[in-house]
Amino acid sequence: MKKHSFNFFTIFSIFLILSSCSVSSNYYSIDYMEPGKITFPKRITHIAVLNNIHPKDITHQSENLAFTKTTAEDIFNGMISALAETDYFKQITIADTIWAVPDSLILPTDTFKKMKDKIDADLIISLEAVNALDQNIEINYPNPATFYMESINPFIQIYNTEKDVAFIHGKKDTIDITDSFILQLTIPNKNKRKPEDYTLTAGYLIGRSIAKDLTPHWKTESRLSYTDEPPFALANKAVKNNDFDKALLECENIYNNNSKMVYRIKAAYNAAGYAEISDQIELAYEWIQKALTLAQEYYNIDMTSTTTKLKDSNDLYVNCLLYSKLLKQRFENKEILNQQMNRFVIEN
Repeated sequence: MKKHSFNFFTIFSIFLILSSCSVSSNYYSIDYMEPGKITFPKRITHIAVLNNIHPKDITHQSENLAFTKTTAEDIFNGMISALAETDYFKQITIADTIWAVPDSLILPTDTFKKMKDKIDADLIISLEAVNALDQNIEINYPNPATFYMESINPFIQIYNTEKDVAFIHGKKDTIDITDSFILQLTIPNKNKRKPEDYTLTAGYLIGRSIAKDLTPHWKTESRLSYTDEPPFALANKAVKNNDFDKALLECENIYNNNSKMVYRIKAAYNAAGYAEISDQIELAYEWIQKALTLAQEYYNIDMTSTTTKLKDSNDLYVNCLLYSKLLKQRFENKEILNQQMNRFVIEN
Protein backbone atom coordinates (compact mmCIF):
# COMPACT_ATOMS: atom_id res chain seq x y z
CA MET A 1 0.00 0.00 0.00
CA LYS A 2 1.38 3.38 -0.98
CA LYS A 3 0.92 6.26 1.41
CA HIS A 4 1.69 9.88 0.72
CA SER A 5 2.37 12.90 2.85
CA PHE A 6 -0.17 15.70 2.96
CA ASN A 7 -0.16 19.28 4.07
CA PHE A 8 -3.16 20.64 5.96
CA PHE A 9 -4.72 22.15 2.80
CA THR A 10 -4.59 18.76 1.10
CA ILE A 11 -6.09 16.99 4.12
CA PHE A 12 -8.90 19.55 4.25
CA SER A 13 -9.47 19.25 0.51
CA ILE A 14 -9.67 15.46 0.61
CA PHE A 15 -12.00 15.60 3.60
CA LEU A 16 -14.35 17.93 1.76
CA ILE A 17 -14.35 15.87 -1.42
CA LEU A 18 -14.70 12.51 0.30
CA SER A 19 -17.51 13.76 2.49
CA SER A 20 -19.50 14.49 -0.67
CA CYS A 21 -19.42 10.84 -1.68
CA SER A 22 -22.84 9.47 -2.58
CA VAL A 23 -24.42 7.05 -5.01
CA SER A 24 -23.92 9.66 -7.75
CA SER A 25 -20.13 9.85 -7.53
CA ASN A 26 -17.12 7.59 -7.80
CA TYR A 27 -13.34 7.71 -7.55
CA TYR A 28 -10.42 6.69 -9.71
CA SER A 29 -6.68 6.76 -9.14
CA ILE A 30 -4.21 8.97 -10.98
CA ASP A 31 -0.39 8.87 -10.97
CA TYR A 32 1.61 11.87 -12.04
CA MET A 33 5.07 13.32 -11.62
CA GLU A 34 5.55 16.38 -9.47
CA PRO A 35 8.65 18.62 -9.55
CA GLY A 36 10.97 19.11 -6.61
CA LYS A 37 11.00 22.45 -4.84
CA ILE A 38 14.64 23.01 -5.81
CA THR A 39 15.93 22.92 -9.38
CA PHE A 40 19.57 21.94 -9.71
CA PRO A 41 21.80 22.57 -12.74
CA LYS A 42 22.10 19.66 -15.14
CA ARG A 43 25.76 19.22 -14.22
CA ILE A 44 24.80 18.17 -10.66
CA THR A 45 25.06 14.38 -10.80
CA HIS A 46 26.94 13.42 -7.62
CA ILE A 47 25.71 14.47 -4.18
CA ALA A 48 27.03 13.73 -0.71
CA VAL A 49 24.53 13.67 2.15
CA LEU A 50 25.33 14.14 5.85
CA ASN A 51 23.18 13.43 8.90
CA ASN A 52 23.71 16.43 11.16
CA ILE A 53 20.49 16.06 13.18
CA HIS A 54 20.83 16.29 16.94
CA PRO A 55 19.37 13.02 18.35
CA LYS A 56 17.07 14.90 20.74
CA ASP A 57 15.57 16.83 17.83
CA ILE A 58 13.42 13.83 16.92
CA THR A 59 11.64 12.60 20.02
CA HIS A 60 11.73 15.34 22.64
CA GLN A 61 8.43 16.81 21.37
CA SER A 62 6.93 13.80 19.59
CA GLU A 63 5.25 10.94 21.41
CA ASN A 64 4.38 9.45 18.01
CA LEU A 65 8.02 9.02 17.03
CA ALA A 66 8.92 7.78 20.49
CA PHE A 67 6.21 5.10 20.28
CA THR A 68 7.28 3.97 16.81
CA LYS A 69 10.92 4.00 17.96
CA THR A 70 11.87 6.34 15.14
CA THR A 71 15.35 7.83 15.42
CA ALA A 72 17.17 10.62 13.62
CA GLU A 73 19.14 7.96 11.77
CA ASP A 74 15.90 6.30 10.62
CA ILE A 75 14.67 9.55 9.07
CA PHE A 76 18.05 10.21 7.46
CA ASN A 77 18.10 6.70 5.99
CA GLY A 78 14.52 7.18 4.78
CA MET A 79 15.61 10.32 2.99
CA ILE A 80 18.54 8.50 1.36
CA SER A 81 16.28 5.63 0.26
CA ALA A 82 13.76 8.01 -1.27
CA LEU A 83 16.49 9.92 -3.13
CA ALA A 84 17.93 6.67 -4.49
CA GLU A 85 14.51 5.49 -5.69
CA THR A 86 14.18 8.46 -8.04
CA ASP A 87 17.43 7.68 -9.94
CA TYR A 88 17.72 11.44 -10.36
CA PHE A 89 21.35 11.65 -9.29
CA LYS A 90 23.94 9.30 -10.75
CA GLN A 91 25.75 8.94 -7.44
CA ILE A 92 24.78 9.46 -3.80
CA THR A 93 27.51 9.31 -1.18
CA ILE A 94 26.63 9.00 2.50
CA ALA A 95 29.11 11.25 4.28
CA ASP A 96 30.90 9.84 7.31
CA THR A 97 29.50 10.94 10.67
CA ILE A 98 32.93 12.30 11.63
CA TRP A 99 31.88 15.44 9.74
CA ALA A 100 28.74 15.96 11.82
CA VAL A 101 28.53 18.80 14.32
CA PRO A 102 25.06 18.13 15.78
CA ASP A 103 25.51 20.52 18.71
CA SER A 104 25.86 23.38 16.24
CA LEU A 105 22.68 25.02 14.93
CA ILE A 106 23.88 24.40 11.38
CA LEU A 107 26.95 22.79 9.89
CA PRO A 108 29.76 25.40 9.77
CA THR A 109 30.93 26.53 6.34
CA ASP A 110 34.49 25.53 7.22
CA THR A 111 33.30 21.94 7.64
CA PHE A 112 31.77 21.99 4.17
CA LYS A 113 35.07 23.22 2.75
CA LYS A 114 36.98 20.42 4.48
CA MET A 115 34.48 17.87 3.19
CA LYS A 116 34.90 19.28 -0.31
CA ASP A 117 38.61 18.42 -0.21
CA LYS A 118 37.84 14.81 0.74
CA ILE A 119 34.63 14.10 -1.19
CA ASP A 120 34.45 14.66 -4.93
CA ALA A 121 30.78 15.69 -5.03
CA ASP A 122 28.92 18.43 -6.91
CA LEU A 123 26.73 19.16 -3.88
CA ILE A 124 26.95 18.41 -0.18
CA ILE A 125 23.60 18.25 1.59
CA SER A 126 23.39 18.38 5.37
CA LEU A 127 20.13 17.39 7.07
CA GLU A 128 20.16 19.74 10.04
CA ALA A 129 16.81 19.32 11.83
CA VAL A 130 13.35 17.78 11.56
CA ASN A 131 11.37 19.67 14.24
CA ALA A 132 8.62 17.07 14.56
CA LEU A 133 5.34 17.68 16.39
CA ASP A 134 2.33 15.40 16.87
CA GLN A 135 -0.81 16.59 15.08
CA ASN A 136 -3.11 13.59 15.49
CA ILE A 137 -6.65 13.75 14.13
CA GLU A 138 -9.54 12.00 15.87
CA ILE A 139 -12.82 11.24 14.14
CA ASN A 140 -16.07 9.77 15.44
CA TYR A 141 -17.93 8.97 12.21
CA PRO A 142 -18.64 6.39 10.94
CA ASN A 143 -16.52 4.80 13.68
CA PRO A 144 -14.13 6.30 16.25
CA ALA A 145 -10.59 6.36 14.88
CA THR A 146 -7.31 8.21 15.23
CA PHE A 147 -5.05 9.26 12.38
CA TYR A 148 -1.51 9.64 13.66
CA MET A 149 -0.17 12.71 11.91
CA GLU A 150 3.30 14.17 12.24
CA SER A 151 3.93 17.83 11.50
CA ILE A 152 7.52 18.52 10.47
CA ASN A 153 9.44 21.70 9.83
CA PRO A 154 12.82 20.37 8.70
CA PHE A 155 15.64 22.31 7.16
CA ILE A 156 18.62 21.24 5.15
CA GLN A 157 21.78 23.05 4.17
CA ILE A 158 23.02 22.68 0.60
CA TYR A 159 26.61 23.45 -0.30
CA ASN A 160 27.63 24.00 -3.92
CA THR A 161 31.21 22.78 -4.12
CA GLU A 162 31.94 24.55 -7.40
CA LYS A 163 30.69 27.97 -6.30
CA ASP A 164 31.81 27.49 -2.68
CA VAL A 165 28.48 28.72 -1.32
CA ALA A 166 25.82 27.22 0.96
CA PHE A 167 22.14 27.99 1.37
CA ILE A 168 19.43 26.77 3.74
CA HIS A 169 16.15 25.27 2.58
CA GLY A 170 13.18 24.70 4.87
CA LYS A 171 9.72 23.25 4.42
CA LYS A 172 6.56 22.41 6.33
CA ASP A 173 4.58 19.24 5.88
CA THR A 174 2.15 16.99 7.71
CA ILE A 175 2.53 13.26 7.23
CA ASP A 176 0.19 10.39 8.01
CA ILE A 177 2.24 7.80 9.94
CA THR A 178 -0.72 5.67 11.05
CA ASP A 179 0.69 2.68 9.18
CA SER A 180 3.85 2.98 11.24
CA PHE A 181 1.78 2.72 14.43
CA ILE A 182 0.04 -0.39 13.13
CA LEU A 183 3.39 -1.89 12.13
CA GLN A 184 4.84 -1.20 15.57
CA LEU A 185 1.82 -2.81 17.26
CA THR A 186 1.71 -5.89 15.03
CA ILE A 187 5.42 -6.50 14.33
CA PRO A 188 7.42 -4.65 17.01
CA ASN A 189 10.56 -6.69 16.26
CA LYS A 190 12.20 -4.99 13.26
CA ASN A 191 14.12 -8.17 12.42
CA LYS A 192 10.84 -10.01 11.76
CA ARG A 193 9.47 -7.46 9.30
CA LYS A 194 9.35 -8.04 5.55
CA PRO A 195 11.40 -5.79 3.22
CA GLU A 196 8.22 -4.18 1.89
CA ASP A 197 7.26 -3.13 5.44
CA TYR A 198 10.05 -0.56 5.37
CA THR A 199 7.96 1.86 3.30
CA LEU A 200 5.39 1.93 6.13
CA THR A 201 7.85 3.11 8.78
CA ALA A 202 7.75 6.66 10.07
CA GLY A 203 11.44 7.06 9.29
CA TYR A 204 10.89 6.33 5.61
CA LEU A 205 7.67 8.37 5.33
CA ILE A 206 9.23 11.46 6.91
CA GLY A 207 12.52 11.02 5.05
CA ARG A 208 10.65 10.72 1.75
CA SER A 209 8.80 13.95 2.46
CA ILE A 210 12.12 15.76 2.88
CA ALA A 211 13.62 14.13 -0.23
CA LYS A 212 10.67 15.23 -2.38
CA ASP A 213 11.91 18.81 -2.32
CA LEU A 214 15.17 17.74 -3.96
CA THR A 215 13.95 15.68 -6.92
CA PRO A 216 10.97 15.13 -9.21
CA HIS A 217 8.82 12.34 -7.80
CA TRP A 218 5.72 10.31 -8.51
CA LYS A 219 2.50 11.10 -6.72
CA THR A 220 -0.67 9.00 -6.49
CA GLU A 221 -4.02 10.64 -5.79
CA SER A 222 -7.73 9.93 -6.11
CA ARG A 223 -10.03 11.94 -8.33
CA LEU A 224 -13.78 12.36 -7.99
CA SER A 225 -16.15 11.85 -10.90
CA TYR A 226 -19.91 12.38 -10.98
CA THR A 227 -21.83 9.34 -12.17
CA ASP A 228 -25.49 10.45 -12.26
CA GLU A 229 -27.47 8.14 -14.51
CA PRO A 230 -28.90 8.18 -17.08
CA PRO A 231 -26.97 11.33 -18.19
CA PHE A 232 -23.51 9.89 -17.46
CA ALA A 233 -24.22 6.24 -18.31
CA LEU A 234 -22.05 6.18 -21.45
CA ALA A 235 -19.23 8.11 -19.78
CA ASN A 236 -19.33 5.73 -16.80
CA LYS A 237 -19.05 2.74 -19.11
CA ALA A 238 -16.05 4.29 -20.86
CA VAL A 239 -14.32 4.92 -17.53
CA LYS A 240 -14.86 1.29 -16.50
CA ASN A 241 -13.12 0.32 -19.74
CA ASN A 242 -10.29 2.80 -19.03
CA ASP A 243 -11.25 4.70 -22.18
CA PHE A 244 -10.89 8.21 -20.78
CA ASP A 245 -10.77 9.85 -24.21
CA LYS A 246 -14.24 8.50 -24.96
CA ALA A 247 -15.43 9.46 -21.48
CA LEU A 248 -14.25 13.02 -22.11
CA LEU A 249 -16.17 13.16 -25.40
CA GLU A 250 -19.32 11.93 -23.67
CA CYS A 251 -18.95 14.63 -21.01
CA GLU A 252 -18.38 17.25 -23.69
CA ASN A 253 -21.65 16.15 -25.29
CA ILE A 254 -23.49 16.51 -21.98
CA TYR A 255 -21.92 19.93 -21.41
CA ASN A 256 -22.99 21.17 -24.84
CA ASN A 257 -26.46 19.64 -25.05
CA ASN A 258 -27.97 18.89 -21.64
CA SER A 259 -30.63 21.34 -20.50
CA LYS A 260 -29.89 20.98 -16.77
CA MET A 261 -27.17 23.30 -15.52
CA VAL A 262 -26.11 20.96 -12.69
CA TYR A 263 -25.37 18.18 -15.18
CA ARG A 264 -23.43 20.61 -17.37
CA ILE A 265 -21.29 21.65 -14.38
CA LYS A 266 -20.65 18.02 -13.44
CA ALA A 267 -19.84 17.15 -17.05
CA ALA A 268 -17.22 19.92 -17.26
CA TYR A 269 -15.79 18.81 -13.91
CA ASN A 270 -15.53 15.20 -15.11
CA ALA A 271 -14.03 16.27 -18.43
CA ALA A 272 -11.26 18.05 -16.54
CA GLY A 273 -10.43 14.85 -14.68
CA TYR A 274 -10.44 12.70 -17.80
CA ALA A 275 -8.15 15.18 -19.55
CA GLU A 276 -5.81 15.22 -16.56
CA ILE A 277 -5.46 11.44 -16.43
CA SER A 278 -4.46 11.61 -20.11
CA ASP A 279 -1.80 14.18 -19.11
CA GLN A 280 -3.54 16.99 -20.99
CA ILE A 281 -3.09 19.48 -18.18
CA GLU A 282 -3.87 22.62 -20.18
CA LEU A 283 -7.10 21.08 -21.48
CA ALA A 284 -7.99 19.88 -17.98
CA TYR A 285 -7.56 23.39 -16.61
CA GLU A 286 -9.75 24.80 -19.38
CA TRP A 287 -12.52 22.36 -18.50
CA ILE A 288 -12.42 22.98 -14.77
CA GLN A 289 -12.59 26.72 -15.42
CA LYS A 290 -15.73 26.10 -17.47
CA ALA A 291 -17.20 24.11 -14.59
CA LEU A 292 -16.29 26.77 -12.04
CA THR A 293 -17.65 29.61 -14.19
CA LEU A 294 -20.96 27.81 -14.69
CA ALA A 295 -21.17 27.04 -10.97
CA GLN A 296 -20.52 30.67 -10.08
CA GLU A 297 -23.25 31.83 -12.44
CA TYR A 298 -25.78 29.16 -11.50
CA TYR A 299 -25.35 29.43 -7.73
CA ASN A 300 -24.52 33.15 -7.74
CA ILE A 301 -21.33 32.53 -5.74
CA ASP A 302 -17.95 34.15 -6.28
CA MET A 303 -16.10 32.97 -3.17
CA THR A 304 -12.52 31.84 -3.83
CA SER A 305 -11.80 30.27 -0.44
CA THR A 306 -13.31 27.14 1.06
CA THR A 307 -15.20 27.10 4.34
CA THR A 308 -17.22 24.48 6.16
CA LYS A 309 -20.29 26.69 5.82
CA LEU A 310 -19.83 26.91 2.06
CA LYS A 311 -19.26 23.16 1.86
CA ASP A 312 -22.47 22.45 3.75
CA SER A 313 -24.44 24.67 1.40
CA ASN A 314 -22.85 23.71 -1.92
CA ASP A 315 -20.37 20.85 -2.20
CA LEU A 316 -20.40 20.90 -6.02
CA TYR A 317 -19.13 24.47 -6.09
CA VAL A 318 -16.47 23.70 -3.47
CA ASN A 319 -15.26 20.66 -5.42
CA CYS A 320 -14.96 22.77 -8.57
CA LEU A 321 -13.06 25.44 -6.67
CA LEU A 322 -10.64 22.99 -5.05
CA TYR A 323 -9.98 21.14 -8.28
CA SER A 324 -9.43 24.42 -10.10
CA LYS A 325 -6.71 25.38 -7.62
CA LEU A 326 -5.10 21.95 -7.86
CA LEU A 327 -5.00 21.97 -11.67
CA LYS A 328 -3.70 25.53 -11.72
CA GLN A 329 -0.79 24.39 -9.56
CA ARG A 330 -0.15 21.40 -11.82
CA PHE A 331 -0.22 23.65 -14.88
CA GLU A 332 2.26 26.07 -13.30
CA ASN A 333 4.50 23.17 -12.23
CA LYS A 334 4.71 21.69 -15.72
CA GLU A 335 7.43 24.05 -16.96
CA ILE A 336 9.46 23.47 -13.79
CA LEU A 337 9.10 19.71 -14.16
CA ASN A 338 10.23 19.84 -17.79
CA GLN A 339 13.28 21.84 -16.76
CA GLN A 340 14.17 19.36 -14.03
CA MET A 341 13.68 16.34 -16.29
CA ASN A 342 15.82 17.90 -19.02
CA ARG A 343 18.88 16.18 -17.54
CA PHE A 344 17.61 12.90 -19.02
CA VAL A 345 17.37 14.30 -22.55
CA ILE A 346 20.11 12.88 -24.76
CA GLU A 347 21.72 15.64 -26.77
CA ASN A 348 23.02 14.93 -30.27
